[in-house]
Amino acid sequence: MTHAHPVSNTEELRASYERIWSTTDMYETRDYYVKCLDLASPEPGERILDVACGSGRLLLEAERFGLVLSGVDIADAAVARTRSVVPKAEVQRAEAEHLPHADETFDIVTCLGSLEHFLTPDRALEEMRRVLKPGGRAVLAIPNQFWAYDVARGWLEGAGLRHGQESENFFSLAEARDLMEGSFHIAREWPWNPGVAHMRETRPFTGRWASAAFRAYGWLRPRLPFVASYLFVFLCVKAPGDAPREVATAQGPVIPGGWHAAESGSRWTSGRAGVWLRLGSRLSADVLHDEPGQASVAIGLDAERRRLATATVTPHAWTTVSAEVPESLRGTVQRVFLDPARTWSPAEHGVRDDQRRLGVSVRRFWSDQE
Repeated sequence: MTHAHPVSNTEELRASYERIWSTTDMYETRDYYVKCLDLASPEPGERILDVACGSGRLLLEAERFGLVLSGVDIADAAVARTRSVVPKAEVQRAEAEHLPHADETFDIVTCLGSLEHFLTPDRALEEMRRVLKPGGRAVLAIPNQFWAYDVARGWLEGAGLRHGQESENFFSLAEARDLMEGSFHIAREWPWNPGVAHMRETRPFTGRWASAAFRAYGWLRPRLPFVASYLFVFLCVKAPGDAPREVATAQGPVIPGGWHAAESGSRWTSGRAGVWLRLGSRLSADVLHDEPGQASVAIGLDAERRRLATATVTPHAWTTVSAEVPESLRGTVQRVFLDPARTWSPAEHGVRDDQRRLGVSVRRFWSDQE
């Protein structure tokens, strides 16, 4: 992931976007917004929340689909713009990491080309998950670090990877998938590459290669592979339609973001990490706390952010952590997590050049049949 963070806190980020939305406009073309909505298969009367709604263009298209409209943005200037474009929408100033809505409120949540500007995009995704109804859909777009057009501008003109905002992150395809799958299940992926006219206006080539570069891009645009596209657009749902009752080392639908490669028949976690499971009556995991020394560690066993049990694990011995599953979760597919109270680094214990933050080692997650 490539990143630039001249801003260091929420107030600085808000001030940055007050300046941007007070002086400029940022948008994609109408067909982009329509396609993103089409991905969610909207039905008239469904409720939609657009996170970082900007100038309101997505909500304007959502109104034509007959949706009930809500939006949030960090900047008052953006909120004012959206209200002027879509007067029927309920629009509030709010941080994506702290949405002012109740749990399971919306049928559709969108966040298009904004996650990369948040200070903590993983927290924002968890908030979007929280406000999404069971069976709801999230349409999430994020820019590609290796978009063919930007790569060509770098090669031909030495242009840097910047899109003109003070807080920016760019992701490879693997990094983008990992970020999304930390909170959601990806149901579908779609590439977006803006048209030539839009690129001439927003990020033009300026040197002697300009004419040839634009001709080449126009030809390549519909032919670019997903991995080389401008935006990765993901249709996400809260959980996959099914999942196994057991996940063993290096196998099964592991939630990214916290697992290291399999080692000696197990898999290290980096702090909190988990898997998708179909739950039965009990939930269990085989864990090993192998930090040097003799200090025990408390490990929580969670299902969908709900603490089911906490166990104290002594070092250097495999231990089974287990908990009864609440009736309301039995038979459902859930994110299951192990959450150690502390992590440790091999470098802190004399292992040079190993900067990982390790939690516990896991060799099996499972849930007993009902």
